[in-house]
Amino acid sequence: MTSLSSTPFDKLSAHGLITIDQRDAVLAHPDYATFAALAQPHQQLLWAYRQGLISHQELDAMVTLEKYERDDILDAVNDQIADEISAHHRHLLAQLLRLGLITPMQRGQLADEDRAWRIESLSEMLVTLYKEGVVSARQLRALRKQGQAEQHLSDGARRLLIMEQVHALLENDPGYARQTRIGAGSALSGASVVLNLVFCALAWSTLTWPLNWP
Repeated sequence: MTSLSSTPFDKLSAHGLITIDQRDAVLAHPDYATFAALAQPHQQLLWAYRQGLISHQELDAMVTLEKYERDDILDAVNDQIADEISAHHRHLLAQLLRLGLITPMQRGQLADEDRAWRIESLSEMLVTLYKEGVVSARQLRALRKQGQAEQHLSDGARRLLIMEQVHALLENDPGYARQTRIGAGSALSGASVVLNLVFCALAWSTLTWPLNWP
């Protein structure tokens, strides 16, 4: 194993911002030349983060005696990561809006909020909107029902897949489960009312039939 003081790693290793395992992973990467050409340590860390060689959690856990200079480097990295996460979240919200799964007002309620974690998928974004009170369980249930009815339309299958994923993620959530049971109960209650009206009509016609006989 080569020394940790290899030239491209000098600045990172001087501040305790890279481990031997991380350095070896960078060296083994097929695009290592790009890393070696980067002059600033925050650019090197960003490259390693984007390649999946260093996680956000590992960045937070880095420790060095030269704290202030290290913090300047990590602040630059974290600011860039936060910008990328925000851009990704805005893209997810735009996709949900295009698919008709949220309204423009609901999109605006979350678009500008800073988040330390990355929401990966459209279904996870809808779950986040639900948990933060932006969309309701009733709205999610209605969207799922609509998706089942319109899955043959353009983008219908994709909308239904998203809503089924949301349902799977929230099926153990008490509020969502309660609303789903209420919805199912309402549907059964409505069906019972219709059946009762039919039976009443049949009974009335039976009672009045002899009186109407010519």
